[in-house]
Amino acid sequence: MTIEDGALAVENLSRLFAVDNSHGGHGLRPISFTLPPATFFTLLGPSGCGKTTTLRCIAGLEHPDGGRIRSGSQVLFDGAGGINVPVDRRGFGMVFQSYAIWPHMSVFDNVAFPLRVGPARLTDRQARSRRVEEVLASVGLAGFERRSPTELSGGQQQRVALARAIVAKPRVLLLDEPLSNLDARLREEMRAELQKLPREHGLTAVYVTHDQAEALEMSDLIAVLDRGRLMQLGTPRDIYDSPANAFVASFVGRTNLIDVKLAHAAGSDGLASVHLANGAMLPCRLRHAPPIGTALKLNLRPEALSVRPSVGASHAEQPHLPGIVARCVFQGAAMRLEITVGDLLLHADAPVALGLKPGSAVDITFAPDAGLALPVPDPVPR
Repeated sequence: MTIEDGALAVENLSRLFAVDNSHGGHGLRPISFTLPPATFFTLLGPSGCGKTTTLRCIAGLEHPDGGRIRSGSQVLFDGAGGINVPVDRRGFGMVFQSYAIWPHMSVFDNVAFPLRVGPARLTDRQARSRRVEEVLASVGLAGFERRSPTELSGGQQQRVALARAIVAKPRVLLLDEPLSNLDARLREEMRAELQKLPREHGLTAVYVTHDQAEALEMSDLIAVLDRGRLMQLGTPRDIYDSPANAFVASFVGRTNLIDVKLAHAAGSDGLASVHLANGAMLPCRLRHAPPIGTALKLNLRPEALSVRPSVGASHAEQPHLPGIVARCVFQGAAMRLEITVGDLLLHADAPVALGLKPGSAVDITFAPDAGLALPVPDPVPR
């Protein structure tokens, strides 16, 4: 897919903010991505990583230091060419964390507002009413047209904000942590509603969140950011199963990251070997081929670990680590365990029926290809 074919393309976009009189700063270092039409795309990362700055630059609310933003064949921003299309001419919809709906207007008038002003204006009142009713029905608010926003629940107010954002049929919908003010049950409901938007309305959604579960559940593509840098871009399964580095592995889902050194390069079976600090050797997969002796982090997901009471039996068919249960947390169908293996503390899950308790001796086994040895990200340049 070429940049011109994409619904949204960002090229070498940057925006840095000075934090003091030194040469340091924070913000967004040059990042690039191209999104196919009708994609649900998530910018994921911790607070201050640059995800909201990216969204604001795309929206036109923030002036980038450099780079280019394109929607289809239209250039919206070009630092070198001096192009910066105003916010109201970009044809994007936006949903804010705070809803930003007007309490003095009815639900109908809130949603109809983009059709009364700006480039999407509809002068035909009947056509405007039909469009508003159609969009309200699509977000589950049919019959709410004359209600005041103050009479609505938080979830219903968020649906009004969503309807207003899509009523003008935007090419791209920008969503800045829109579910953070909702309770857990409403967040679950709204995730399903938001996920349907690209397919039902033919738009591309750019979603900002720090919630890994939201990103994994809703996204077609995820960009993981850290300190203004794009760490990895991929599908949810790519990001989870094959993280690019130790930061991505630790931020997306629960995991165990163990300090290791590369002992042997990958063989014909695709598996390499790493040394633990105590000298034990374990098989693993590699993201790249570093020199022997390179310090790495071994990524082992808790669900990849099989835990059973220790019986002193041989586990030659699989990697084997003996340990002692340090802590048990009841999770309903399973127990969440913390297990000490020498100086290591590993996280694992086990069935409640095993009856494990703190102090229980256990054996931990896992498939030879369950571990992935990862590099540690380089420090951020000043």
